[in-house]
Amino acid sequence: MKRLRIYFMGLFHIGYEENLESLVKAIALLPSDLTSNCSITLRCDYVRPQILRQSSSLRVLPFGSEADVQADMQEADCLYLPLHFSEADQSFSAYSLSTKMVTYLGSGVPMISHGPPATGASNVLKENRAAALAPSLAPPELATVLNEVLRP
Repeated sequence: MKRLRIYFMGLFHIGYEENLESLVKAIALLPSDLTSNCSITLRCDYVRPQILRQSSSLRVLPFGSEADVQADMQEADCLYLPLHFSEADQSFSAYSLSTKMVTYLGSGVPMISHGPPATGASNVLKENRAAALAPSLAPPELATVLNEVLRP
């Protein structure tokens, strides 16, 4: 694979910082043939500078229209759906089922759901075998899932 383009689904919330940090660290664990030309695109207008400094592969775009998001997905090799792991957001994660997830699933681009197990989203995705599930913040575990998705 000459390039790896990961599209961070949805708006970026401060609660997703630990997901993004785990993703950046997981990518660093992948073989260089997968990551030599890697980008993680977020269409959210702003990410805190201390997060941006963690990787030169982070690409933050301004908010966009539905057409912009569709075009982004066409360029992506993998869609990345984060869910909050923190105890404080446990209820949100347990019952969250993003309506945008349907749009992303309809794109046909492989998806990784990165969040706690037994949430509404992970249950639906698992039951329908619609995404690879990464139920841990541990970068080595996420790297294993990424490798499986990117090397079919």
